[in-house]
Parts: sequence; C-alpha cells; structure tokens
Amino acid sequence: MQTRNAAFALSLRKRFLNTIFYVGDSRNAMKYLDPLKYNKAANGWANWMEAYCRSQGRPLICLGNVAVSGTFPSQWQAQVDAAIASGARFICFTGIINAIAQQTPVGNVVQGNLDLMKKYIKQVNDAGSTAVLWWERGANNFNSTHIANMNDYNRLMVDFIQYGDDDGRGPPDVLVLDQTPFSNNTASNGTIALKNTYDGTHDDTAAGQIIGLGCGTIILPHLRPIPG
Repeated sequence: MQTRNAAFALSLRKRFLNTIFYVGDSRNAMKYLDPLKYNKAANGWANWMEAYCRSQGRPLICLGNVAVSGTFPSQWQAQVDAAIASGARFICFTGIINAIAQQTPVGNVVQGNLDLMKKYIKQVNDAGSTAVLWWERGANNFNSTHIANMNDYNRLMVDFIQYGDDDGRGPPDVLVLDQTPFSNNTASNGTIALKNTYDGTHDDTAAGQIIGLGCGTIILPHLRPIPG
C-alpha cells in the first residue's frame, strides 16, 4: 500500500509535470542545511534554479533529494530507485567527481562510471522521466590524471547523449546542465579554478546563485506555465 505522500507525488505528476528529484553527491545534497530537509541552503544551486523558474511563472517542484555527500555512481542505485518511485518528471544527477578523485573502479575510472551512468539514464527513461545531468567540471585540486579522466568522461557522455548505444534504443532523453560557464575561471595551463568556492569543490552563496540562475534558463523552456 502506498503512503499518502507517495500517492500524492504520483497524482501530482499526472496533473503537473514540473517536478524534479535530486540524486548524487554533495553538490546536490547541499540543497539543504539539515537532515530533515526543512531549511534550504543559500549556496544550494538547485534552490536558486527553482526560484528562477517560479519567478518566470513556471514553478519547478522538488519531490525529493536523497543525494549523499562523498558518494559515487556505484553507490547510487538505491537513490535512483527512490527517484523513479517518486514519479518525478526530471531526475537530476551530479557528475563523477568523487569516483575520479578516488580513482574507482581501479583501472577503469572513465568507462566503469560511464557504464553505470548510462544504465541509470536508461532506467530513468524507461520510467518515463528525463535525466538531468551535471556537466562534470572537476575541482581545484584535480591533477592532470583527474582532468584527463574528467574530459574523457564528458566527451564519451556527449557521444552517448547524441547517438545512444548500439542497442537500438536511439539517443536518450537527457537535459545537460553545463555549469562551467557560470563557475569556472579561464585557465591556460590545464588546471581547474572554480569561482566563488569555499573549499575548491563546493560553491559559496555567490556561486550558488549564479549557477542556479544560469541553469534555470536551461530547464525553463521544458516546464509548463501555471494554468491561467
């Protein structure tokens, strides 16, 4: 038997498709300040994105956030299952920053995590939802190996988004949120330098606002206006 909240979420999706569910690592988990998820963080980019959409008359309703700090794709299946069960129209994933930093799976960082992400995207699409993906931007402490992994992952993910796999499914239903123009300083020496970060990985309030408002313009055309 469904709980009242689950039943409401499913009925909400049938009436109004502007719903989103967040999974992944700390960059989505930082949407809230407390474990009960009552208090939204000022540096949570997703809060600014949702606020922008509301201001444009197309509210984006969060049905849940089960992202966990420090995790990577091999630990996300339960998160994806919860997101699918919510009935959300959009399911938002962060990138693979922690897997790259920890070099896991050993010897197969790029392809191993790419395969997992493609699996999750297909599961989400099969449930009738659109996968929303962070463009992996890395962190200030990434070395040359990490940056090479990041670039290879992004390149191969773009290939998958454009052409799909050799399985007859065609291109997946994916919306990419590229935060790089809003959050990365230009560098010419092959390094990463994030703007407005308090630790080289996570954004402060200024960056959260800039990124969220920028991403709001990306997702807004896919949302329905408030009736009337």
